[in-house]
Amino acid sequence: MREFTARFATAEEIENWDKHVTANPNGGNMLASAAYASVKNGNGWSARFLVLESAGTASYNLVLEKKFPVLGRLWYLIKGPDLGAVEDLKPALDACAAFARSRKLNVFTIKVEPDIVVSPEVGGQLAAAGLVKTPNIQSNDSTALLDIGAPENQVFRSISSRARNAIRRAEREGCEAVQQEPGPDTYQALYSLMADTVNAKGSMPLRSFEYYARFWDEFCTRGQGSFFFVYE
Repeated sequence: MREFTARFATAEEIENWDKHVTANPNGGNMLASAAYASVKNGNGWSARFLVLESAGTASYNLVLEKKFPVLGRLWYLIKGPDLGAVEDLKPALDACAAFARSRKLNVFTIKVEPDIVVSPEVGGQLAAAGLVKTPNIQSNDSTALLDIGAPENQVFRSISSRARNAIRRAEREGCEAVQQEPGPDTYQALYSLMADTVNAKGSMPLRSFEYYARFWDEFCTRGQGSFFFVYE
């Protein structure tokens, strides 16, 4: 079993946070990004930037901290810790707990949600580590990656036949994809579409427009977001 140490990130590391997060063993997650940290910081949470180190390797993780009267602080390692193997989880969390105690941070619990593929074996390992399953908070359980750097015809051939048929049908029916500039009008248009979908299906709670506008703006101002609307 590998040993880990934990520490808060330096000012230089925080300045280049996204570069470090995307170098994590699993490539990082947008919910561990600097943009998302900015969205959550002060919105009921305090953002902490935690580094887990072991044998010359480092994992950079966003911690959302919330204070509770009497109990102390809750740490939520959103979509983390980002580790190379499930076996690393227990020693990494032991390092987190030891660090919190050494700094007298009064952390009473640590919630984690690492991107680990579920299996009976993994479930047994997590239970043996003393972890208790709680309801999922984030709904993005899976991520599909599509390399769009190749020529268009190669990208088209790389997707499933079902997806290709859907694209061809959209072309036949005159659908048009239009890129929109980030800004209040674009944000309001997308928010209205989201609200209509939620009202029709009731699939998820919807936050305020102000929350989503700030979310989109934080990513777009960093060059990490674009808006495309499809018109029939």
